Amino acid sequence: SLLNFRMKQLFTGGYAPHFFLALILFITSGFPHELQAQCRVQPAAGTCSGGNGQLTNNGNINSGQTYWYAGNGSFNAVNINGGTLRVCGQLTLSNINFNSGNIFIEVGGSLTINGGGSLNMNGNSVISNRGQLTINKTVVMQNANNAIFNGAGATLNMNGGAYRLDLNSSTSIFVNQGTADIHTLFVQSSASGTAVC
Repeated sequence: SLLNFRMKQLFTGGYAPHFFLALILFITSGFPHELQAQCRVQPAAGTCSGGNGQLTNNGNINSGQTYWYAGNGSFNAVNINGGTLRVCGQLTLSNINFNSGNIFIEVGGSLTINGGGSLNMNGNSVISNRGQLTINKTVVMQNANNAIFNGAGATLNMNGGAYRLDLNSSTSIFVNQGTADIHTLFVQSSASGTAVC
């Protein structure tokens, strides 16, 4: 099937549980072609070269900048303030401040995000995964125009603890074409009716 969801819990804000059980059963049986066209398209793939160079520990990625990482390592922190981080190697982040911008995990790349609290996507923030993405914290898609794309053949793991993917904006979306293992998907009443695709 197009989507492969494995979730322990599905919470909804203001919607009847039986409706979402039917929705999940419909999703896992595969989308008709007509509905697939309504999903937003994943950003184009790229390479880890050029731009502003390789990311370093405690790096700041500001608007108009593109940093990449092709090694195998762990960083204490990264601040994304409108720019783009492209991951082709294996990167672990202990802390990330994601105000706006892009995180692209390319085929063969792996990004693990650890740390306390939650990962707040604070508006105009995009995560595009073509490799392996592990998030060991709750993700809150707040404010406008956030998107998480889990591409064909990609893996998103948010099930290492009681972590939640929280959609609470009418213009934010989660598009899954790979494998998404999420402890809790929380679609608030302020989210769009097509927030999960």
